[in-house]
Amino acid sequence: MPKATSKTRHLETPRQSAPRREQPVKRWCFTVNNPTAEERRHIKEIITADTVDFCVIGNEVGDSGTPHLQGFVNLKVKRRLQTMKNWLSPRAHFEPARGSDLQNDEYCSKGGDIYLRIGQPVRERQRSDLQTAIAVAKSSAGSLKSVAEACPTVFIRYGRGIRDYINVMQFRPPRDFKTKVFVFVGQPGCGKSKMAADLCTGSSTYYKPRGPWWDGYDGHDNVVIEDFYGWMSCDELLRVCDRYPCKVPVKGAFVEFVAKNLYITSNRHVWEWYKFDGFIPSAILRRVNVYFVFDEALELFTDLCATPMYDPLTMRYNY
Repeated sequence: MPKATSKTRHLETPRQSAPRREQPVKRWCFTVNNPTAEERRHIKEIITADTVDFCVIGNEVGDSGTPHLQGFVNLKVKRRLQTMKNWLSPRAHFEPARGSDLQNDEYCSKGGDIYLRIGQPVRERQRSDLQTAIAVAKSSAGSLKSVAEACPTVFIRYGRGIRDYINVMQFRPPRDFKTKVFVFVGQPGCGKSKMAADLCTGSSTYYKPRGPWWDGYDGHDNVVIEDFYGWMSCDELLRVCDRYPCKVPVKGAFVEFVAKNLYITSNRHVWEWYKFDGFIPSAILRRVNVYFVFDEALELFTDLCATPMYDPLTMRYNY
């Protein structure tokens, strides 16, 4: 066959595009006229809580006297029209559902003779689940863990929105007490981390990862910062060691820092943590409640103003 040129191409028969395949749908309305006993049995066998989120099928009689099943299903997975016919009944008439689950529920049950009903209208159930999640958030002072445990599906789907809602509503009051600060200093392997872990036993504990984020912090009573040598900004460290309201960043939001105890382990003394000009170690030391040095003497300082490091005349620390 001669190759088409620019002068003859317009004479070619245009290609016909393939018919477009219909999209799979989760929500279907259907009608089965004059259903047989076998069809009724089959419908009850295949439509279960494992295959649908919600289903309602009513027995109806049309104006012409034809008995039929009028049904609506909200499937677990999407299906195409031919798949639905093969699955439920080749004789059934199917249409993608319009309106809400509740509206379809009312339509299919309008005659009052319900043949099959499974679950609850999905939108209503989700709304109820969200209300439950909000109630848990309120009763737990904004604990995301409590919400996740009580409403796991809702938390997975709406976790960020729930977190934002909790932050806006401030169910967890800001800190209004002094966080107790423990600093454990010593060489590697001396037992600093074990002591911190032992002191945290019996209450919720958060181990701060290196970096700016506090992801996972959810009002824990204890916070542990291990192997610290200045990788947190000095101003942030001062804030978390203080007694005033403080928010810490998680990805996409901020959460209230309300830890009762803060444990810091380090191989270096406080005055070695930062090297910038103007660093004043006493700004940190004055916030420390317990300073434990893992050396031969096992020095424990609970009042740093009474230690040899402190000069009461100059009100400065001698390092």
